[in-house]
Amino acid sequence: MTVIIKKAVLLSMWIAFEIFVNFFQAFLVLWFVKSRLHIARKNLALDAGCVLLVGLYTSLYLFYDVPVPDTFVFFIPFGYALAVADDKWYVSAFWASILALLFLSIISLSLHVFMTIPGGSYEKLMQMTWGRFAFVMVTNAILTIMVYAISKLKKDYSSPYRLTLVLFLAANVALFIVEEALYKLQLQIDSASLNTNAFFWAYIALFACTLLIILLYHNMSLSVERETRYRAEATVAAQSKQFQAEIEMLYNNLRIKAHDFKHHYEALKEMVRKGNSEEAKAYLASYQQSICKEEFILTGSTAVDSLLLAKVLTMKKMGITFRYSPYPLDQLPIEEPDFCTIIGNLLDNAIEGTLRVDATSTPLTIHLTFSRSWDMFYIYCANPCNAQTIKKSNGSWLSSKEADGLPGLHAVGIRSMQQIVQRAEGRCSFASDNGVFNVKIVLPCKTVETEEGQ
Repeated sequence: MTVIIKKAVLLSMWIAFEIFVNFFQAFLVLWFVKSRLHIARKNLALDAGCVLLVGLYTSLYLFYDVPVPDTFVFFIPFGYALAVADDKWYVSAFWASILALLFLSIISLSLHVFMTIPGGSYEKLMQMTWGRFAFVMVTNAILTIMVYAISKLKKDYSSPYRLTLVLFLAANVALFIVEEALYKLQLQIDSASLNTNAFFWAYIALFACTLLIILLYHNMSLSVERETRYRAEATVAAQSKQFQAEIEMLYNNLRIKAHDFKHHYEALKEMVRKGNSEEAKAYLASYQQSICKEEFILTGSTAVDSLLLAKVLTMKKMGITFRYSPYPLDQLPIEEPDFCTIIGNLLDNAIEGTLRVDATSTPLTIHLTFSRSWDMFYIYCANPCNAQTIKKSNGSWLSSKEADGLPGLHAVGIRSMQQIVQRAEGRCSFASDNGVFNVKIVLPCKTVETEEGQ
């Protein structure tokens, strides 16, 4: 009776160990996905659900002969990525296939090494033995090291072009088929006649190809990111030229006002000299009223003031009304040049979108709002838009210039804003609803208490 109890306890401990390992691998799966994709919707319930489903799915094989292959488990992290990440679906599919290849190649390579040890066999490695314990521990140690190493790669803000990704996915599928065929062939061959070197180097080659694909993807993503940055820099250069023209226009207006003020001063002086005080008062009141109609924007940041005033003058020339809800900018949430880049791109895009609207049916008005709530700074911008020129492809906004016969252009201004916001660990959203294009940008900023504590 005691022997039976001991065996039952040992079996229970072994099953608990196997289940723990399965859930540990589920945690590695979640870690890998979150390290490679851009998680836009953080949800602990979905995180826990992904780990739970992967752990339960793989643990079923301890108790049942499941007719579905265990490799189907990698559809779970793919579904999780679609639910929480803002990457294109084929980017999520790529990383799910890489995850499958990485796990399968490491497990198959480790299994082959342990099978070639004297006295080792597949059957023994599937039983409750110290050999299986060593196999499981070594395999998961290698998996942990690889997932950790890959997670340290810089997260890609861009992805290779669609055709390149299709080729990558095709290569992953080919490697998966080869790995499965090699694994089945290995199990069919007797251990005594197993060609150790051939299978070992075949598995090493599969593992190396998986790592090579990861590195190629990473390098091509960096190349696309550099291309996007160069386009953004070219756009910024053009915007700087435009801003310089706007500042020059602002300077000319000030020079004209200074010239006019000299005449107003001479007229008032002459009225006072002749004793026409009532006429002078009326003249002064009229002049004061005309001054009050002038645009003055004082936010606390000289650069932002100049930028906004220049944009206001541009809007006036184009017949656009500007509605501005200010907030003191004595303390900006990010560096001043980055903040001005965001505002400049916002207003340039808003002006461009507004000019595509029929002015006879829609008021040409741009709304810009700054606000702050505790440690978050908010920027809202809304403008009328022509819905037919607003295009989005696989989660990415396309330039309205497509409507002008320039297809394939990505919204470089939007991309530039997104990169700045991402670097600041903020978030931004774009939406087109009922003929209005809305942009919301949230930037973390230090509170007064935080600054004093530092």
